[in-house]
Amino acid sequence: LKRLVVLTALSVLFAACGESGLLDTAGDRSKDFVFGDSLPTTSTNASTVIVPAGDGKLVSTRSVAWLNDTLSDSSTGSADFVIAKVWQRRTDETRFVQASRAEIAAAVPGIFFPTAVPEDVTWVTSQLVFDLASATLDADVSAAFGLWSVDPYTSEEGRRGILRVGSSGGTTLVEGEIRPEQTDLGFVMTWVVGTYRYELFCPIPISETACRETAESSRPLANQLP
Repeated sequence: LKRLVVLTALSVLFAACGESGLLDTAGDRSKDFVFGDSLPTTSTNASTVIVPAGDGKLVSTRSVAWLNDTLSDSSTGSADFVIAKVWQRRTDETRFVQASRAEIAAAVPGIFFPTAVPEDVTWVTSQLVFDLASATLDADVSAAFGLWSVDPYTSEEGRRGILRVGSSGGTTLVEGEIRPEQTDLGFVMTWVVGTYRYELFCPIPISETACRETAESSRPLANQLP
């Protein structure tokens, strides 16, 4: 019952933010097809790197594992080619398709991702998000990432953040501004870099400081590839 309440509350939050349903949980079914019952492992630095970023108590993303980095790499070629290859991985009606960070960097050129995350994050999940009618990336949300303190998808309470990235068209934000919003469930940070809008949700118990500093640490994902 507790898990159902948490899932329902998060769904309501992101429906209000313009996206129906959980941003990253929507990839569960495609995750099961790709990985089966066991999660892959990826190599990380032996030691956790503490990032001196104010009071947020963050760690470098170099110390976390990316769930999808072991997927077959389709990251070479044009953005359209990579998007088409990832689309072929889709197995049902979900819009969220598991993709490696190299694939996302190629499919969404210039996309940023935090270089530091809350200190208990150990996993990152990553997906491209499609418009089902056209088999192209959805403009409003083209990519989604999940931050986890546990094996991804095993416990909703282990989710430490959801980042979604889409077109900045129509936004009133100016580049360099991070707009915070407090909700009953945590904090949402929204900002713009170039042609992309970023929305980071940090659930309780992540502090506002840690959430903001995570957003501020964002740098080009292409420069963070293994």
